[in-house]
Amino acid sequence: MSNQSYPNRIGNPLAAVPVWDAGGLFVNYAADNAGVQIKLGAGVLQRLVIDTAGVTSQVVFYDGTSTGGIVIGTYSTLAQTSVPIGAQFVTGLFAVITGGTPANITIIYH
Repeated sequence: MSNQSYPNRIGNPLAAVPVWDAGGLFVNYAADNAGVQIKLGAGVLQRLVIDTAGVTSQVVFYDGTSTGGIVIGTYSTLAQTSVPIGAQFVTGLFAVITGGTPANITIIYH
């Protein structure tokens, strides 16, 4: 059997194969110190895209309906970039941009 028959080309059908996270829903958000409910209910936070960098700015994601939820992660928004996340949430996805001049971000989720 040739190693060429497996997508990962190392001859192991169980080894991880990269998957592009196409699809999903998205929302664009650019507000300072104001929270926004992205989704109610369970889902997956797939990716954060920083469209326009902020000044001393960061975004905090919560599993919940407010800042009282469980922190999923805190991400700097000081440079234009795309950050793969892949974090599950149960109650909902809530986000807050804090700091100086707010960044303009796109949040991709399922």
